[in-house]
Amino acid sequence: MQLLLRDLEEARTEENGEAVDAMMKLARANHYDDFQTSVPYPQIELFKDAQGAGLSRIARAVQDGRYDADE
Repeated sequence: MQLLLRDLEEARTEENGEAVDAMMKLARANHYDDFQTSVPYPQIELFKDAQGAGLSRIARAVQDGRYDADE
């Protein structure tokens, strides 16, 4: 999740700061981790959250597998 946290921090703007903060809090709690969350489809949640926050680069990265958990 360190990669995701770094990318979120880089994507932070004045306009999306609250949404990015919320996503970072979820990431630190392993909400988006394939193996450490009770969420059925954490990558879909991450994609939706990124889109909702206007973070299209991160949403594309989710689709490309950038944040897939290591086995």
